[in-house]
Amino acid sequence: MEEVVTEAARPLLRLFFYIFRGILWLAWDLSVQTIGWSVGWCFLRIITVGNFPKHKISEQKNAPLRLSLLVEFLGMAIIGFITMVFYRLAFQ
Repeated sequence: MEEVVTEAARPLLRLFFYIFRGILWLAWDLSVQTIGWSVGWCFLRIITVGNFPKHKISEQKNAPLRLSLLVEFLGMAIIGFITMVFYRLAFQ
């Protein structure tokens, strides 16, 4: 009986796995890597007058891991800060 339940649940579990992978892609690859890198890269280029980071905006894959994490998380922090400021302005 357990084998029947296990075999019947396998397609459902596989579906949940693919849904989770899609959500993970949206959360990490799209949000953090693409949007975070773009916002962080633009911010650092403006602050450092075009000196840092040395990689172009399209060369994220060539950047070292520490640099890419720094730029991505800085970009996400900037987005969070701007969201917080607009939220306070809207609801006060």
